[in-house]
Amino acid sequence: MGKVGIKKFIEGLQQSGLVPTEELRALLSKVREDQKNPLSDPDQVREVLVAEGLLTEWQFQKLKSGRCRGFFLGDYKLLGHLGTGGMSTVYLAEHVTAGQKRAVKVLPRKRVGKRSYLERFRLEAKATARLNHPNIVKAYGIGQDNDTYFIVMELIEGESLSQLVRERGPIEIVDIVRYTAQVARALKYAHDQGIIHRDIKPGNILVEEGGEAKLLDLGLAMSREQGTSITQLYDEKVIGTADYLSPEQALDSHNVDLKTDIYSLGCTLYFMLTGHPPFPVGSLAQRIAMHQSRRPADVIRRRADCPEEIRDICNRMMRKKASSRYEDCQEIFEVLSRWLASQGETVTGSMYATIAVRGTSEETETGVTASEEESGSAVLGDEAQALARSLDEAQEPLDAEPGEDRAEDHELVFLPTVEVGDATPPPEAVDLIDVNLPEDDSTSLSQRITHRRPSKKLGMGFWLGIFALFCVVLGFLIALVSLAT
Repeated sequence: MGKVGIKKFIEGLQQSGLVPTEELRALLSKVREDQKNPLSDPDQVREVLVAEGLLTEWQFQKLKSGRCRGFFLGDYKLLGHLGTGGMSTVYLAEHVTAGQKRAVKVLPRKRVGKRSYLERFRLEAKATARLNHPNIVKAYGIGQDNDTYFIVMELIEGESLSQLVRERGPIEIVDIVRYTAQVARALKYAHDQGIIHRDIKPGNILVEEGGEAKLLDLGLAMSREQGTSITQLYDEKVIGTADYLSPEQALDSHNVDLKTDIYSLGCTLYFMLTGHPPFPVGSLAQRIAMHQSRRPADVIRRRADCPEEIRDICNRMMRKKASSRYEDCQEIFEVLSRWLASQGETVTGSMYATIAVRGTSEETETGVTASEEESGSAVLGDEAQALARSLDEAQEPLDAEPGEDRAEDHELVFLPTVEVGDATPPPEAVDLIDVNLPEDDSTSLSQRITHRRPSKKLGMGFWLGIFALFCVVLGFLIALVSLAT
């Protein structure tokens, strides 16, 4: 919708209910007197409306484009847009009477007709409301305004881990360990309440200005108390985010336990250390398959200042076999806490995302955010799922003991180091949201994935077998010659 004239703008502003009529009338009279000319453009009143706190810039732009409805949800007035994900949109909102600022997550109307989305939305509200932890974003309740459903959440002033790394560069090791320990502590609490998150990733972890990491987005969470999960009810076999998906979750998303969150947290730790997910290259299906069968590149080859102990902790969290990972998140929290103590640090820090490599002396401003940039779910294609199963059954054990280096068995791909100001940020995580493999691709998925596997050298047994066969054939020929003579 294009820009409207001043008359339509004023009419829309009155219909919106954002500014009381008498107050608007007085303000317009003052603007006319100051300018000594008839009003002809909405921009003539913009500065005054925004400066007086009657409108936000976001509200003004919406009104200017001809939108005059949808600024209120229940008892909340929408002030701005914070983020949009695969399943919802998040707005900055203010309670109309109490004046409290909140983040309001809204389920788009087009999703309301799809029962799985609506049920998952309700599940998120119910699951989050059950949790009261300093490292989990609070949910204050779920509301409905006609056919619009929304969740009122705690507003966090900060950035997601993915934003921090993408916009500001590598984070200091101490801060990385601190954030991981805080999320592990939050997950331990959630697991004790019977909730498995199933979508741990950098975009679902916010870091507020005080240095505390906050876990959010329980839209894919699964409660062990449920008789039937939503994924089972709607036959959604695989959900999650491809770059952080555990091997077992790629095979069956509704039959996983807390170990799947440990794997995804390990992938998130890897992202913070290196600036990219464990397997940053390849199609969505190829990356899922790599989580099944390959070890990621050694962290220290990408981050020389990473202590071996932290590298080993990360590797153990990402082991292919769930039984080889840490027993629970409490164990991870304790291991990371001990390392922090050895550095004279604590799990609760006062610094906000110290940047390891600075490309500029100017400080980066921190905005108000409620990250939804990577949310979503979908069904993995049948071919990709079949391939994942075959790789899972055929793969050799990759869970090497600490210190054992087996990385040479797998093809490794490295990305250039991303520093502050780098024009090419690390690739975004790709969610499994309504993703299907291209139908016109004649190359089968298995061919596309396996053609890059390193060829194996022919062993001694092979050549001995050839020699034995040669001897048998030679003996047979000699026997024939003898019979002929």
